[in-house]
Parts: sequence; C-alpha cells; structure tokens
Amino acid sequence: MSGVLTENFQEDLIAIVVIYNMELDHSKTFQSLNRALKKNKQRLDLIVYDNSPNKQFHSEEFQLKNFRVFYISDANNPGVSKAYNTGFKRAEELGKKWMLLLDQDTEFPENVFDKYLEAIRKSPKIKLFAPTLMTQRLIFSPSRYFLKRGFHLKVITPGIYDLNSIVPVNSGIMVDRIAFGEVGGYKEDVKLDFSDFQFLQRFKKHYRNFAVVDLVCQHGFSDLDLTDIEDMEKRYAYYCEGAKNSIENYSDRLILPLISLMRGLKLTLRFKSMVFIKTYLRYF
Repeated sequence: MSGVLTENFQEDLIAIVVIYNMELDHSKTFQSLNRALKKNKQRLDLIVYDNSPNKQFHSEEFQLKNFRVFYISDANNPGVSKAYNTGFKRAEELGKKWMLLLDQDTEFPENVFDKYLEAIRKSPKIKLFAPTLMTQRLIFSPSRYFLKRGFHLKVITPGIYDLNSIVPVNSGIMVDRIAFGEVGGYKEDVKLDFSDFQFLQRFKKHYRNFAVVDLVCQHGFSDLDLTDIEDMEKRYAYYCEGAKNSIENYSDRLILPLISLMRGLKLTLRFKSMVFIKTYLRYF
C-alpha cells in the first residue's frame, strides 16, 4: 500500500535528478536540496541520472555528506523519461513510498521537505504533489493546459486542482511510487518536451486531482539562454520529436504538428534562418 511520508523520509523517499553537461555540485537543484538537508540534519537517497557524454563519477553508489547517491551514466542521452522510469525501478527495489522528480535547474527553499510532508499529511488521498515554479517573475508551473499547451497563470494558491485544467511540469513532482507504476510511468520515446503532459494525460485517468504545495521555487528555463542557432536547432528537434511521439489520436494529429510549426516559425523570425522549417519537415 501507499504510505505517508514520515519525518524520517530517507526510508520513504527517493529523489531522481537528471543532469546534462553539468557537474552535479554546480546544479542549483542539488545545491538547494543540500542546504535543506543540512538545515534539517537529514539525509536523502538520490539517483543521479547523468545524460552527459562524459562520466563524472566512477562509482555506481557512494556517500556524500547529506546524500546516498546512486549514479547512472548514460552517454546516449535518452532524456528524462527513461531516467524517471529507471528511478522508479530502483525505488521499487528499495521499497520507497514516494519519488521526487527533478531537473538540474530548480532552486528549492530550505523548508522544501517540511512543506511536502505537510501537504501529504493534509491530503493523504492525493498521489501527486507539485510546487509553484517561477521563472522571470512568471508562474512557469503549474499552468493552464489547453490544446496541448501550457499557458501562464497570473496567480496560483496551494490546494487541490483538477488535472484536466491545471498541470505541473516535471521538476518538483512528488509522486506516489505505486501510482507511478499503475499508470505505466513515462513514455520513453517522448524524451523531454511533452513528457510531463503525456505522463499526466495517463495519470489523470486513474487519479484526477493533484495538490499544489505551499512552496515557491525558482526555475531555470534553458531555452531562454540559448543564443547559438546550432544549439537552438538541436533543442527544437527535441521538441518536434517529443510532439510527434506524443500523437495518440486524431486531435493530436492536428494540434501537435500545428503548435510545433508555430514554434518553428517564431524561431525562424528570431534567428532569421530557415533551418527550423527544415527541421520541422523532418518530423511532420
């Protein structure tokens, strides 16, 4: 059975952080969780799924001051979906009750674990919890979900929400491990973009609601930092691939190519290059 996260959360919780071309100790996610653990004199089991071309560590399991680390190097860069599914298998082996899904660029406050614990106790029937993520003074997550796109909310308050209208992104999701398995985990050919929406599309068929935790985090949005056209083209290719592999029905076949084209046109205007249209035509 699913369990309630206890004060001794090392027994109940495992976190999975996905990193790419970044040293672990440079990750804002890792740094902020480390500060929170230090303050509370706690330890955490952490899976580090490293999609970088070069290994950072040569041990598959080791101890850091506030972490027991399970390190996985995967130079094939399969994206976040495989990483989270691999984390689920380890969580199952270790008998964990909860999984905390993370990217490398989310900065959590020092009361992060207290707030998750408080939310789970308050809503014991809820299987998925998420913080508010801010980027450039905007609410990045959760967002209003319409026509396969997330739209910024002006305000969000902690509480229970319907996944049919409001959805969170991957980083910061605290999900019940058994529920994660029941819905089939993440779709691994949707590697990055759309991976969260695709997962939640199936999750809500089993569990309609989720809870927004009383927790505000700062989130890095890497697309805004990309100024090199080659890097941006690779990023856009990931987007198109995710859109194509998310197609499951007739409406998807209409909407997902259209929103991919809209993004490609915006990038074409921004960089004044047709390379993004050529990329789009490779997928649709």
